[in-house]
Amino acid sequence: MNEEQLTAVLHEQGPALVVAGPGSGKTRVLTHRVAWLLSQDVRPDSIMLVTFTKKAAQEMISRVQQLSYRGAAVVAGTFHHIAYIFLRRYVSSLPDLYSKSFTIIDQGDQEKLFKLVIQSLIDQEDRRLIPKPKDFVRIVSYMHSTQMSLLDVVREEFPNYIRQMDRINSVVNGYKERKIQGNMMDFSDLLTYFLILLRDTSAGIEIKNQIDHVLVDEYQDVNALQEKIIRELSGTCKSLMVVGDDAQSIYSFRGGSAEFMLDFEDQYQSVTKYFLTKNYRSRPSILRLVNASIEYNEEQIEKQLESLRPEGDLPIVTVTSNSREQAAYVISKIQEYNESGIPFDEIAILYRARWNSLEFEKACVNSGIRYDIRGGIRFFERSHIKDVTALVTIFVNPREILQWNRILSMLSGVGEITASKIVQKIQSKSNPLTAFLTLGRNDFSSMSISSIAISSIISLQRLFTELAELDENHSGLTQINPMRFLSLCLEFLEPIHQMKFPDEDEFRERWNDVREFMSFSDRYDSLDNLLADILTMVNISTRTSKLDDKDRPIVLSTVHQAKGLEWQVVFVTWLNQGVFPHSMSLAEDNLEEERRLFYVACTRAKDFLHLTFSEYARSWQNSEGVSQFIEEIMDENVFQIFGNDIW
Repeated sequence: MNEEQLTAVLHEQGPALVVAGPGSGKTRVLTHRVAWLLSQDVRPDSIMLVTFTKKAAQEMISRVQQLSYRGAAVVAGTFHHIAYIFLRRYVSSLPDLYSKSFTIIDQGDQEKLFKLVIQSLIDQEDRRLIPKPKDFVRIVSYMHSTQMSLLDVVREEFPNYIRQMDRINSVVNGYKERKIQGNMMDFSDLLTYFLILLRDTSAGIEIKNQIDHVLVDEYQDVNALQEKIIRELSGTCKSLMVVGDDAQSIYSFRGGSAEFMLDFEDQYQSVTKYFLTKNYRSRPSILRLVNASIEYNEEQIEKQLESLRPEGDLPIVTVTSNSREQAAYVISKIQEYNESGIPFDEIAILYRARWNSLEFEKACVNSGIRYDIRGGIRFFERSHIKDVTALVTIFVNPREILQWNRILSMLSGVGEITASKIVQKIQSKSNPLTAFLTLGRNDFSSMSISSIAISSIISLQRLFTELAELDENHSGLTQINPMRFLSLCLEFLEPIHQMKFPDEDEFRERWNDVREFMSFSDRYDSLDNLLADILTMVNISTRTSKLDDKDRPIVLSTVHQAKGLEWQVVFVTWLNQGVFPHSMSLAEDNLEEERRLFYVACTRAKDFLHLTFSEYARSWQNSEGVSQFIEEIMDENVFQIFGNDIW
C-alpha cells in the first residue's frame, strides 16, 4: 500500500471521508481496513461493509478472507442484502404484519401485481388515464429512493398524470395492501422497512449495539433513503468510513446524489478526510486532460489525480465530417491497435446516448469485428425499432405474418385476438397488403371488432395508402425512397409510442433512436436494400467474424454502463454540443453532472484515449458544434488534434 492508502486504513475512530479518485485503489483500502480491524480483535459481526453491487461485495469479502481467516463472518453486501439479513431476523418487530417467510418480488412481479390492482380498482375505460404498471413501479421506486412524496414524484417525473392523483393514490395504496396480504416485499420495501427497524423498534437498538464499524463503498451514489440508513447505523458506532469520488456521481436519474458526499463534513462532527489521488490505471497524459476538465465544476471536492505509470501519448481529438466517417475512423484505429498486439476486448467505444451506437454497429458488421453492447441490446433488436422495421417488412414482404401481428397489436383497442382475426382474414390472399386495404366496416363488424379498434385500423389503412402513393412511377413498392417512407411511418408511430412510453424522458430517448433510424436510411436507394442490411446486422453470426474464436469482442457502451470498468484503449465519441453534454441536461441546468460523466468516460482509459466529434449532425440532434468539454481545455495543451481544423 502507498502512504495515502495506509493512512486511511489505520483510521482510528469517528467519521472518515475518503475521497478516492479513479484507479486509486479504494477497494484495497476498504478490504485492508476490514482486515486491520480484525487484527485489532474487533468482532467480525460488528463490522458492516456496504457495497452497491453483489459482485463488488463478493470480490471484497474474497480479498478480506485472503487477508484474515475471520473475514467470512463480516456483515457485508449490498444495501438490499444487508437489509434482508436483519429483516429476516427481526421482521416481527415491524408495524405491518409480515412473517419471517416473506418473499421478495422483482420488477416483473411488481408490474404483474400493479396490473392486478389496477384491474380491481380502476374501471376499464379509465385505465388509459393513469400510468402503466411498469411506470407505477418507477414511481414507487423513485418515491422511496428520494424520500419524496407521491404527489411530488408525479409532479416532477410524470406531470401528464397530475390530474389523476386520486386514482394514482388508490392504486399505490392498493399495491401496498396486496404486498402485506401476500407477505411480499419489493426491493424498495427492504430498505424502507430496514430504516423503520433502525429508527422505531427495540430491534433497531440491538442492531446498532451490534455494529461498531461501518464502511460504505461508492458513497457518491447513495440516495436519500440509503443515507438515512447510514446515519442511523453510524449514530452509535465507533467508526464510519465512507469512500467515493464526487467527480464520479452520475446517477441522479435514479435518485443518487453527490450532495451527501459534498456535505459530509457539515452533516457529521469531527470528520477526518483522506485523499487517494495516486492513480494506478491511466497514463499521466490522460489524467492531465481529466484534471483540466473537472476543474470547471464549481460543486466539487478539489483534488489532482497523479499517475504512477510512465508517460504516454497525448489523447487525440479527431474531427470527422459526419457520423459515418466518425465510425469508419474509429474502426480503422481499432484494427490498427489490434494488429499492434492489443486484444479486441481491451478496446471500448463509449457514447452518451443509446442511439449513438448505430453507426458503430454498422461499421463493426462491415469490418467483421465482433462487438458486445454492454448493459443493453443491439440497435435493431430494440422493441421500438422493431415497430418501425415491421412496417418496412410488410411492404417488402406482405406475407410476413409476425410483422402484421406486431403492427396491428400496437393499435389502440386492438389486442392479440383482434389482430389474429384480421391476419387470418388476409393471409390466404395473394397479396395480404392489398387485401388489408380493401377491408371495410362491414368486414370489421362481421369479425366483432370494437368501434375503437375499427378507427385505429382505418388509420393504419390510411398510412399504407399514403405509403403506396410514394411509388409515383409505379416501379415497385420496394423502390420507394426509404427516408420518405420512414418519415410517414414516424408521423403515424409517434402518438402510439407516446402512449406506449408515457414517461417523457423514456419516450424522448426511444424516439431519438427512431429518428436516428430514419436518418440512417438516407444512404439507401430502396426499402429492399435497407431491410437486407438490417437483417444482416440482426442475424449475423459471430462465427463468420474474421477474428479467431479465442478473441473476445470489443465493447460498445453508454458511459453510465461503463462506470467501474477499464480498457487499454477508449474512444469517447459523439462529443458534439447538445449530444455530449446532452441538450436536456443543458436545459435543466445539470451541466456539472454531464462533466462528471465526461470525467468517468475518459478515466476508463489505461493507455490510449481518443475523443471524436462529427462536424455534421442531424437537425433533430440539437447539436451546436464541438462539445464545450473539448473547447474548455483547448488552451491547456492536454490533447492533439487530428482531422479538420474547426477552431
